[in-house]
Amino acid sequence: MVQIALCEDKPEELAHMRQLLAQYAVDRPQARLRLEPYESAERLLAALNQGTGNQVFLLAIFMPGTDGVPLARQLRGAGNSGVIIFLAGTREYAYGAFGVHALDYVLKPVQTGRLYEALDKALDYLDSRKSALYTLVQMAEADRMVALDDIIAVEVQGH
Repeated sequence: MVQIALCEDKPEELAHMRQLLAQYAVDRPQARLRLEPYESAERLLAALNQGTGNQVFLLAIFMPGTDGVPLARQLRGAGNSGVIIFLAGTREYAYGAFGVHALDYVLKPVQTGRLYEALDKALDYLDSRKSALYTLVQMAEADRMVALDDIIAVEVQGH
């Protein structure tokens, strides 16, 4: 399951994005999405502090309080390596957005095709990252692929 955090302060845009994401989930059932909407950066940060494991972040560039780019800096500063996609009404801030390793920058009003393109890219990226987190371990009985997260310690004997 892929958890998506949508951070948008404008109720009409939040509703529009929820509708587009619901349709995306119908059109791409294999993606298995779970959406968590947030009306502010502060609410998103509070949820993350409580252990919410979002993998994709759709962040509005302009919000009251903390804007999208400073929010992304906080995420990265806390070690969060989730996929960030910015939502903005102008291209003007795209350069700053990529300074926090954003995967994409989607202009508002968000069009269905453009959102699908960005989400497809995000899911492909997550899949490629998943496949890179395994290593081949040569064992006496047979070679095995082992998830790096499953390795607690490594001991070498002989060579």
